[in-house]
Amino acid sequence: IGLFLSLGIGVLLVSIGVLRTNAIGNWFGWAGVIIGGLVSITNPLYPVFGFSSLFFTIVYSVAFILTFPWFAIMGVFLLRLQETD
Repeated sequence: IGLFLSLGIGVLLVSIGVLRTNAIGNWFGWAGVIIGGLVSITNPLYPVFGFSSLFFTIVYSVAFILTFPWFAIMGVFLLRLQETD
């Protein structure tokens, strides 16, 4: 649980940083806030509900799967970002 919870919190914190600096774009920051928030909220509750709730399982799975493309896209955006002197 701790690994995936910290993954969600990491996405959430980086997204807030993106929103505060506006270096990449607000749309990407808000997408990360939604993904990170869903992973952070649903991950601790997953052992409680387990596979008994289909809706909970779908929300958790989709948010978790979207985390990895979000990180990949964020990495590409940050690598393409121009340095300011």
